[in-house]
Amino acid sequence: MRRLDNKTFEVRVVPPEVGEYTLNLFGKARDYLHAKFRKLIDYTLRYNGVYPTPTEFPDHKKAWGPEPNYAELGFTDAIQSMPVFSHDSAEMSIELEQTRLVTILAELKASSDDKKELEGYTMVTARENSQTVHIRFPALGYYRLDLFAEGKTEKFEFAAMFLLECTANATNVKKFPKFNADSVAKHICEIFEPKDYEISRSQRSVSKFGL
Repeated sequence: MRRLDNKTFEVRVVPPEVGEYTLNLFGKARDYLHAKFRKLIDYTLRYNGVYPTPTEFPDHKKAWGPEPNYAELGFTDAIQSMPVFSHDSAEMSIELEQTRLVTILAELKASSDDKKELEGYTMVTARENSQTVHIRFPALGYYRLDLFAEGKTEKFEFAAMFLLECTANATNVKKFPKFNADSVAKHICEIFEPKDYEISRSQRSVSKFGL
C-alpha cells in the first residue's frame, strides 16, 4: 500500500497462485488517534494468471512514503514522489532534498526478515541542500528502507518508509564503510572512494572524500 496524496491510496496485490482471494481494508478516523482500526470494505479478487516470480513484500503497517510531518523534519515536498523504487542493478542512490540539514539514519530490511536490519548495506553522504542514501542489495527481491531524522521532541523520529525492488541477480555485493551520521551532516561530507568496508591491497593507499 502506498499513499498517492492526502486522500488517495494505492494497494498492489501479488497473489502467490491462481485462485480467489479476499482483500480487507481497515482504517481509523484522524480524530480518534487511539481507536482501533475498523474494517472499511472487503473485495473479492479472482486471480486467473500466473505471476512470473511471486515474492512477498516487506511487512509494513503504514503506507509507503513519508510521514505527514516530513516538512517539520527538514524535507522538501519532493519526498512525496518517491515511495516505491525498482532498480535493475545491485546498487542505487536516493537523493533527499532538505530545507535544513539534519542528521538522518537509514535502515535496510529484507522481506524475508523484516525485523533484522541489513547493517552495512546503506551509507549516507551530504551536500549543501540534500543528503543521499546509497543502497546495495545483497540479493534480488523486495526491500524496506526506513528513514529516521533528527527531531525536536526525540533524538530521531520516523520520517519515511520506502519500498525498494532489486531486479538484478546480485553476486559478491560488498558492504559500505562505517560512518558517523552526525559528522556527515554537520560537515557536509561526501565520500568518493573507496566505498567498500573491506578494501584490497591496491586501495589501501587511496582514500578520497569531499567536504
